[in-house]
Amino acid sequence: MRSILIFAVLATVGVLAWHASMVVAPRIERGIDGRVEAALGRDAVHPLGITTHGRVVRLSGLADSEAARAGLVRRAAAVPGVGGVVDALSVLPVQVPYRFAAHREAGQPLRIDGTAPSAAAETLILDRARAIATGHTLQSALVLAAGAPGEGWADSVGRGLGALGALAEGAIEITGRQAHLGGRAASEEVRAAIVAQLAADPLLDWQIAVTLITPRAEPYRFRAETAPDGARFGGHAPDEVVR
Repeated sequence: MRSILIFAVLATVGVLAWHASMVVAPRIERGIDGRVEAALGRDAVHPLGITTHGRVVRLSGLADSEAARAGLVRRAAAVPGVGGVVDALSVLPVQVPYRFAAHREAGQPLRIDGTAPSAAAETLILDRARAIATGHTLQSALVLAAGAPGEGWADSVGRGLGALGALAEGAIEITGRQAHLGGRAASEEVRAAIVAQLAADPLLDWQIAVTLITPRAEPYRFRAETAPDGARFGGHAPDEVVR
């Protein structure tokens, strides 16, 4: 009888232990995950990995600086129910000067390289680049780095890519807050629209060197005649200097 009672007690303990490990503990861990995510998600610039084992939270992902990293760990440790924090965060390198470049040539892949301040900014830039790479492949060498000259960096780069897409071919070079767009436009209207678009950029100071595509004339003609009031010329010239 005594052995049966002992067996029953042990079985009950085993069931309770199983229930605690398989049902209660995961529920507690999910609750801690949710509270930590709510505490950090409002201010996190980059996606974070949050996993809880027991009451110990492991943080992974990216932070812009050591101060930002310490702040994430500190706020996670202050969440009710958290017994400890394992810091597996990485700090982004700082890029000085901050730069971006894009090159678009007829019949060639669109090439972009430089830096983006976050995964969301990188996605925005890549989406804008794909939008103007119609019919061509996109070659990207973007990397993540801290040090952008302003919060609107990705929007300004996207604005520049939109202007580049309006050109027959051209290039963008951005260093810090200084930006340059060069290339060839099909008309004066296109060039004027690009100038207006980039002049409205609140972050970057754009320098624009866009020339017009000279239309092809067949047959190529030149005519000169004299008249009482002077000479008259007509026809075609290859550029402004010759004209």
